[in-house]
Amino acid sequence: MKYSCLAAIFTLAVWGAEWPGWRGPHRDGLSMESGLLKAWPAGGPPLAREAHGLGAAFSSVAIAGDRIYTMGDRRDGQYVLALNRADGKTVWATRIGEPWEGQ
Repeated sequence: MKYSCLAAIFTLAVWGAEWPGWRGPHRDGLSMESGLLKAWPAGGPPLAREAHGLGAAFSSVAIAGDRIYTMGDRRDGQYVLALNRADGKTVWATRIGEPWEGQ
């Protein structure tokens, strides 16, 4: 299995409401944020947050309080990670098993 770094955009994590699990607070994929753009500017919105070294990605994020939680595969296993909501830096990473081998 090839491993790569994950670079993720956490716009909601920086300015938005909590997103405590998959598909949001009501599990419907809808954000209750107001004042959102009706159309993106040319080239897309500005990058709000970028994180590296999380591992090969296959997980969404959950946002609660000052933390962003996600999962990723690193060379030595599968990890659950907590990132600082303010700057995207890893607060902790816990190995939970072998790297995922599914398709």
